[in-house]
Order: sequence, then structure tokens, then C-alpha cells
Amino acid sequence: MVWRNSEGTRKWENIGHQLIHTSDLFLLCEQDRNDPEAELPFISVLLPHELYGMITFILKRMREIDAQANMLLQQFQDHRGLVPLQYRGREQQYFRMRIPKTRYHRSSKLYNAEFVNDTDDGFDSCQGVYVTLERALSYLFEELRYRHGKPE
Repeated sequence: MVWRNSEGTRKWENIGHQLIHTSDLFLLCEQDRNDPEAELPFISVLLPHELYGMITFILKRMREIDAQANMLLQQFQDHRGLVPLQYRGREQQYFRMRIPKTRYHRSSKLYNAEFVNDTDDGFDSCQGVYVTLERALSYLFEELRYRHGKPE
């Protein structure tokens, strides 16, 4: 039997969820292992199940943002709206940009905007949040690659 907490995560994943939720992603991830004078990144001391928990947490947040964008897309299609030409084939991005950042996104270290240039399209929307999560995810996968070669 696998123990699950109230959010439906496994006990060992919960540690990773707590770590990522309380972390500043920029400080957590953006360190260069190639610089001999650099400290080892914090993620280098995490256990594999903690890394996995962090990855599942980020993926869950990304799916939540995409679910909101899909709802907007559905409403948009019901009203027979047209997506601007420059976003054809990138409709998800367009609708993520139409969802403003909430106070929660602004106050949480999880959605640190250091990853996103404040002149980028969508900086002040859930697209900026999504980009932050996407970049953090790439750092976590890089850590797995560094440890084990190509991740599953």
C-alpha cells in the first residue's frame, strides 16, 4: 500500500513538493557546475525521490495553468473568435498570456520572475509563470542527466 497525503501525492514525493514550493527557483537552480569556484547547486544534494517530487510538483502547476488556458480557448471558440496570426500553432501560449498573474503568483517564490525578462511578451501573465516553471524543470532534468545520463 502506498501512503498518500491530502493532495494525492506519495509520502516521498511530498518532501520534493515542500522543497520546491518554498524555494526561490532562481537561487535553487541557476548555478554553473562548470565553474570550478562555484558552489555546488542545492539540487545536487537532493535525493532522487526529492528531485522526482519537485518535478511532479512543477508539472502539476504547469498543467493547472494549461487547464485555465484551455478553458479560455473553449470560451473563445464558442464565441467564434480568431487567434491572432502570430500565435497560430501556439494557441496555448496566447491564452496563457491572457491570464493575468494573481497576487499569489506575485508573492510566491515559486514563480520567481528572474527567469523571465520583463520586456518579454507575457511577463505579467501566466505565460511568464509558465516560462519560469519550464526553465526550472529544465534545470531539474539537467541535474538528472548529470547524475544518470539521459533521463527517462
